Amino acid sequence: MNIPDMLLLKNRPYRYCLTLLLILSLRFVSYSQVTDLTPRWKLINTKYPTIDDVVATFSVNDFGTTGDGVTDVTGTFQTLLNKLGQIGGGVLFVPEGKYVIKGNLLFPKGIMHRGEWKKPVKGEPVVGTILMAYSGIGVKSGTLFITMETSAAVMDAILYKGKHQSASPHIHHPFYS
Repeated sequence: MNIPDMLLLKNRPYRYCLTLLLILSLRFVSYSQVTDLTPRWKLINTKYPTIDDVVATFSVNDFGTTGDGVTDVTGTFQTLLNKLGQIGGGVLFVPEGKYVIKGNLLFPKGIMHRGEWKKPVKGEPVVGTILMAYSGIGVKSGTLFITMETSAAVMDAILYKGKHQSASPHIHHPFYS
């Protein structure tokens, strides 16, 4: 394999090697900047296929958060987002589940919320990371559900207006605002 092929990451072993180098370099930088926070960089095995390898600083599951569709996880999410902001950015992995968010979230600069997503199929339940918003949706003034600073993102997640969630296992209409 020549150098350009390695740079294009056509061969999966090279992708893993470069991913590992990225994890190690970011881990070193994080430790040098923050003394009381230990990032948990790891390669995530996602439930659904992705076009890339998912490397996350934190997974909400590591902090006891479950997407049970009942428990409000706003505080845990915001705490982890704030910790990522303190170390200069990172990825918060949120696995498949229904996450109730009754407050508002602020994504500091350089944070990515990474979920799991499967293309919806008509007539079948929507699956993946579902954020059920109960606050700040469709507001004309006041605080929005999610406020993002520069270079922040949400990827592979489905947003729903929580209070209009059906009791049925089939979720038919996402609400984006």
